[in-house]
Amino acid sequence: MSWEFSTHDLQTDEAEGVTIRYEVHGDGLPVMLLHGFSSSFRRNWHGVGWTQAFVEAGRKVIGPDFRGHGKSSKFHTYDAYWPSKLCRDIAAVQDAEKAVPADILGFSMGGGLALQYAMLHPGRVRRLVLAGIGDKVLRTKNIPMLPSIIAQALETDHPESIESPVGRQFRSFAAKTNNDLLALAAMMRGPGWPGRVDERQPLTVPTRVILAENDTFMPETERLREALPSAEFVTVPGTDHLSLVLSPEFKRLATGFLS
Repeated sequence: MSWEFSTHDLQTDEAEGVTIRYEVHGDGLPVMLLHGFSSSFRRNWHGVGWTQAFVEAGRKVIGPDFRGHGKSSKFHTYDAYWPSKLCRDIAAVQDAEKAVPADILGFSMGGGLALQYAMLHPGRVRRLVLAGIGDKVLRTKNIPMLPSIIAQALETDHPESIESPVGRQFRSFAAKTNNDLLALAAMMRGPGWPGRVDERQPLTVPTRVILAENDTFMPETERLREALPSAEFVTVPGTDHLSLVLSPEFKRLATGFLS
């Protein structure tokens, strides 16, 4: 199946010189796909069939690259990556496409940001699917040491010297994506990954949270369930953090909820 699509470079912050690259595929009710850390729209979603699934369902897919990722602007200072600034980028893309409200599907870091965005701007979100997230996205559950370990792994010129298993995993994945490793490290050293969501804010948007059964990056969800009492939680058997996006069951659960 082929369909029309377009690529756009949108300046979202003239003072900081931020340009966000995003793609638009198909036509119909808009759905925004927000990718995970060190990935991009093309790698996280488009290349593994998500765009096609939504377009075939009669949806308009909007896929941005977060700042620091893909074809969007990259910065080596942590203050460029405050979650509030990334949320403003999401809003700017929505406005440019006249896509308010839109459904939002976010994975991992994209899930944390999608949750914060929906809490801050519920009128902009029709329905919400969050995947690959856990207690770590909450402000009160952030672990300061882990982002620092990941940042060090991304910055080193000698990846063979990385001792932390988590650091090695992040470095290996990031290197495969041809991203700017120093920009990703700056993001890690900033206000917290993957969101620092303030759970005191209520979530009023219809939400489904999809979890991987064996997610070693986001293993704890008890606090998240308490913070999102109205959300539906579903676990996909036999998946881990990275394989979740490839799961046909995840795709069925997400597209069905957003239909």
